[in-house]
Amino acid sequence: MSEPWRPIYLSAKVFGHLSQGLYRTPAGAIKELISNSFDADSKLVRIHTDFPRFETFSCEDNGSGMSPDEFQRLMNRGIGSSYKRISNKVVTPELQRPFIGRLGLGILSLAQICTRFDIISHHKDSKSAFRATILFPAYTRTEMDKLVRRSSSSDADEQIQGGQFQIVDEQYDPAKHGLRIFTKYAREPFRKRMRSLKRYANKKVFNVMEPYKTFNTYLDAIYDKKTTIRSLNLLSDYDQLLFGLALASPLPYVADRNVAVQLPMIRDRQTELQKFAFRVEVDNMSLTHPCCLPSDRDGHTVKDCRITKSQKETFELVDGSARERLAVTQHQVTLKKSDERFNLYEIRYSNKDVAGSPLEFTGYLFQQTGRLYPRDIQGVLIRLHNVAIGKYDNSMLTYPYAEGPRYSMISCELFVKSGFEDALNIDRDSFNELHPHYIRVQSYIHSLLHDRIFPETWTEEKARNQKRRSLAAAERETRFVESYRKTTGDAIRKIQAIDKPKSDRKAKPAAVSPVEFETRRGQIEIDRTHPLLQPLFRRRKHAPIVEKLVIAFERSNDEATAARRREIFYRLLAEIFSEL
Repeated sequence: MSEPWRPIYLSAKVFGHLSQGLYRTPAGAIKELISNSFDADSKLVRIHTDFPRFETFSCEDNGSGMSPDEFQRLMNRGIGSSYKRISNKVVTPELQRPFIGRLGLGILSLAQICTRFDIISHHKDSKSAFRATILFPAYTRTEMDKLVRRSSSSDADEQIQGGQFQIVDEQYDPAKHGLRIFTKYAREPFRKRMRSLKRYANKKVFNVMEPYKTFNTYLDAIYDKKTTIRSLNLLSDYDQLLFGLALASPLPYVADRNVAVQLPMIRDRQTELQKFAFRVEVDNMSLTHPCCLPSDRDGHTVKDCRITKSQKETFELVDGSARERLAVTQHQVTLKKSDERFNLYEIRYSNKDVAGSPLEFTGYLFQQTGRLYPRDIQGVLIRLHNVAIGKYDNSMLTYPYAEGPRYSMISCELFVKSGFEDALNIDRDSFNELHPHYIRVQSYIHSLLHDRIFPETWTEEKARNQKRRSLAAAERETRFVESYRKTTGDAIRKIQAIDKPKSDRKAKPAAVSPVEFETRRGQIEIDRTHPLLQPLFRRRKHAPIVEKLVIAFERSNDEATAARRREIFYRLLAEIFSEL
């Protein structure tokens, strides 16, 4: 005789959130399972997506598991009041990891991608085991909205049936401790989107239609400088899923792919993450932190970077009436065989009283001189309890000033040490932007960018662009002089421009040529103060072209025959316009 189906009771408030689609992406839902495994002291999480069919999905770990009593408590209005925070525990019992979970929503996170799934758990502490099946209701949106409206009309937080479950005891096996979740009832929209692999990066870059063999291969594909993938939205949903899971999870950086690991603060964080001994595999591929810095069109890597100078910089944080004078450490990063210079800022903030409670965070801000690719690593990412909350915010937490492409040159990661938790929305994927802690972090980033980073960037960029324009102009002049020698046979090495009349020389009349070909001195002298040339040199940006055109005209006029004049002029003209 089969086990009876029992109702899953949810708080009306929790059901209201679930009914609206709690998670924005499949990665947002699945990351809750990973967080649960982290909190259960699991050392390994294995996820299988059934690539490329996506008919089934499984997630299993080797953590402490869940007891039958705890499972049934969650099914009876326990969702939204996780035992991890009721018991005031702050770290896991075995590996002393900081707890991630708070609301106990992870167990129902799969409602986003499937209609039914099975759980098998072997609980290490109670030495008990169970198997359960969870069935999500096929509520229509209209039915869900009616239930939520009915409950909201009452002051009491009613309970709503949010599905059904079956449970049966199993024989405990200590060799199988942990939790396994499996489904073959993936929702059709999930299957359809995941099966769309026309833009699969492994296929686009390496012409391979199979799961990635290593995470480095995946990173090589999405950071490929030949294709310069502007956004992960232009890749397959499977690629986006991998990135989202790798970004959200508390995983170490790839040291030789992120220059921020050269900072002592991030090295300490790297050591802490490694001590957690936490591994996440997706389709037999082990994930790591997916952000690679630098990441530009020139293909610069960490091997090209070297921190050459570090200094303290100050700025004023303005948050309403609150004002603080703060400091950041700026590290200048030079590149091999390049005049470019990147910047790495080390962030530390601590205040014991932000609207009555403490707030502390650290982090880094990386700034390169060209756009970061893909755009998914541009902006600000906030981590709470080592887990990424949402994605990189490329609006810089709604920065209010226009800075054009400079937004796209910055990648910032903040690690909250205390506070901020009450600012977290129930989806663990976004924030209440009116919470004082969120506003303080926002004010910190905005003040740092406006007072320190963007003004300095503008000055550096202006000087660098001027230098590049000067070098480019010198190279163009060298090529023109070389072509001039071959065309005319004159032994000329340089062009000398006169911008002001010499004190010992009278101004040339209009009838005299403004150009002197001084072959003995190996130069061409062009007088920009000549009456006929002054109107032509009013637009500085056109001056190099005007100069060469005048030289071509005057030199061709020195030839004896019309045919030779025509030949010289058009050959020099071809050289001039070949550079446009």
